[in-house]
Amino acid sequence: MFKKILIIILSFTITSLAYSKGFKDIYKGMAKKQEEKNKVRWTLFGWLGTKKKMALMDQWLASNSSSSSLFEMSLEAHKGDLDFTNGTPINEKSFERYSGSLYMRFFGLSYNKERVGPDLSSSSLQANLLLLGSSNQSTNIQAFFGLRKLTYLTEEFSPKYWGAKSNLYILPFLGGFYDYRKYLSSSEGAFSLSGGDRHEFGAFVEVWLLRIKGTFIRERLDFSGPSIAGRPNWKGAFLGAELFF
Repeated sequence: MFKKILIIILSFTITSLAYSKGFKDIYKGMAKKQEEKNKVRWTLFGWLGTKKKMALMDQWLASNSSSSSLFEMSLEAHKGDLDFTNGTPINEKSFERYSGSLYMRFFGLSYNKERVGPDLSSSSLQANLLLLGSSNQSTNIQAFFGLRKLTYLTEEFSPKYWGAKSNLYILPFLGGFYDYRKYLSSSEGAFSLSGGDRHEFGAFVEVWLLRIKGTFIRERLDFSGPSIAGRPNWKGAFLGAELFF
């Protein structure tokens, strides 16, 4: 009797150990399979993390590049016709813009002069900060702050503004851009500029140092005063060229 009980206990123990070992092997195999799936699984969070790492690598490479690429300059000119209105029938007015910029690594200064017909002219000085990207002539995102000296009819204003702009290269020689500008209020005696904004976007083609641009612009300003009032705005498309050094 005792021998039978001992044989049963030993059989049960051996069977339990064998079952336990087999279960562990199965569990290990399943866990390994899940680990392999996790390694190759695409996730939005992982993609965004990879993009961030690549952007940081671009910044590091730019900041540790040779001194020959420390400075970057550009000159550009634009000309065309825009539709202008101030609560009156739309009039077509000529548009001209000439500008230049100088960048040192991630910081840049820009200066430009514009004219919309005979009634509105301006010049502006703008500070640019490169947030993403290796240079001004690359896929990038920039923030900026500037001061504009504006003459409308016989009155002068000096509004400050802020905004952001971006370049996106689709191909090594082809891309697009977008520029948003928000004006702050400005008062000059009895006259005031309560605000306004500008949207500018388009596409470009590059041939070595030369960039040919097609641009659409829309700008709105809010004026008030004894002799001028209203919301002059203009929009239209024009061509231009930018030369990089």
